[in-house]
Amino acid sequence: MTLHEMASALILLLREGSVSDDEKLDIRLLKDLIKSKRSEYIAKTSKPGYGISNNATQDYFVNFELSPKGELISTTEIPDIIHGVGGPLIREITSNDRLDIYPFTYVPIGRFRFSGNGKYNQNMLYATIMDSHLYLKSKNDAYKLITSCYIDAAFEDPLDIPGFSDELDDYPIDNQGFEYIKDAMFQKDLSYFVAGESDLTNDADGEIPGV
Repeated sequence: MTLHEMASALILLLREGSVSDDEKLDIRLLKDLIKSKRSEYIAKTSKPGYGISNNATQDYFVNFELSPKGELISTTEIPDIIHGVGGPLIREITSNDRLDIYPFTYVPIGRFRFSGNGKYNQNMLYATIMDSHLYLKSKNDAYKLITSCYIDAAFEDPLDIPGFSDELDDYPIDNQGFEYIKDAMFQKDLSYFVAGESDLTNDADGEIPGV
């Protein structure tokens, strides 16, 4: 289901309950609320590196350049990534150059400086995000041959990914997540509209069945 279809479905539910056709309910507001509640749901139900909610991630392509310190740094900023309890929700980072060296290991920025200094891990490839850029480093100089990669992560705003359409592409959230979004929005953010019918009829029959 696309973002536009989700927002349209919410409008239909509201109109069945209490919102008339001439009610000034902007679909853009609903899309913003869906985005906010999606991030909330994914952050609550996911863990970094694994167990990320089904269909929640997208691939983001980045190119690299070599920094004066010998690290690879992305040439473009990385869109905001949803954070769970343990940090940014990144499923994996993979080289686009098909280099068969070592797997990427994501570490928080505070650990990046000290990573790879041990006897047995110095050839591992480490990644981190600092100032919205992706950094890579390793004691193995072969990693400097990497020119680009994909970040598979749960991004705050799916529309930040180039080529993604809110009217054509499936919005990255599973069915259970959309049910969570609907419940959260009707119970809090859209409660004004849901309660509107009761105020107009002066009775207690303004609730939307099943919500």
